[in-house]
Amino acid sequence: MLEAELFALLASTADAAFSLTESGEILSWNKAAEKLFGFSSEQALNRHCHEILDARGSLGGAICMRDCVVQRCALHAGPVPDFDMEARTLSGGTVWVNVSTLFYRNVRSGRLIIVHLARDITSRKKQEELISEWVRLSRRVAALNSSVQGAEPGPALSEREIQILQLLASPAAPVDVAGALGITPSTLRNHLHRINEKLGTKDRLSAVLNAMHRGLI
Repeated sequence: MLEAELFALLASTADAAFSLTESGEILSWNKAAEKLFGFSSEQALNRHCHEILDARGSLGGAICMRDCVVQRCALHAGPVPDFDMEARTLSGGTVWVNVSTLFYRNVRSGRLIIVHLARDITSRKKQEELISEWVRLSRRVAALNSSVQGAEPGPALSEREIQILQLLASPAAPVDVAGALGITPSTLRNHLHRINEKLGTKDRLSAVLNAMHRGLI
């Protein structure tokens, strides 16, 4: 495959796709990347990716920079796992994306090209943040209630139901909880229904809060 063929292939992908030299200079920038990040190809091409995206990781540390981890892996370490990052947009806002990486070596020139494929996960990240916040508040309320009233006797929940409650108390989405348990989302809903009946609760949040208060999770 020639470089021109690679760039044409990336131009046709639904994911935001852009390619870089091993030093981070942008070689191609498809229409999906323009839509996702707001920068046109004219604004992005021949600039370094850290100048455009100024991306941060989940812990707030800079990801896009000169001699970044991806560039070092491309040169020395091999495959790069997919990762999440918060990138800057042209409007001054940010967008969360999940990024996968491919490497292409031009056999004629020897030039190494780094290809990034990015997809928008902003809504997922916002959901995770909301769930983390209500779990944090739930733990505080449960701890306060326990210190004031003392723990109440726990209802007869099975080990499986307690396991489900522990997972539901995490920031994971229900579909991910079901996957971790090896069951369907429909089966998970049935389990939660029975748990709510036993605890006298009505939904996931109240069930988790009740279980925390009773010292079950």
